[in-house]
Amino acid sequence: MQGVQPKKDQTYRIPLANRTSANRRSGGCYEVYGTKPEGDRMEAYFRPVTLEKLYENRRGKVLFRKKG
Repeated sequence: MQGVQPKKDQTYRIPLANRTSANRRSGGCYEVYGTKPEGDRMEAYFRPVTLEKLYENRRGKVLFRKKG
């Protein structure tokens, strides 16, 4: 995907192991959706360059939100 500029609101889907997938949004963040080993569904957002976690949610409950 290097050199490709996504159109507005375009999403790139990246399949990962263990029923997990990551989406790269045109806004820049990676959105990761998957299932934890315990069977709980989760979603998390990461910065694309540093892979710093910005947000994690499970069953509607916010588990982590970066300050700032």
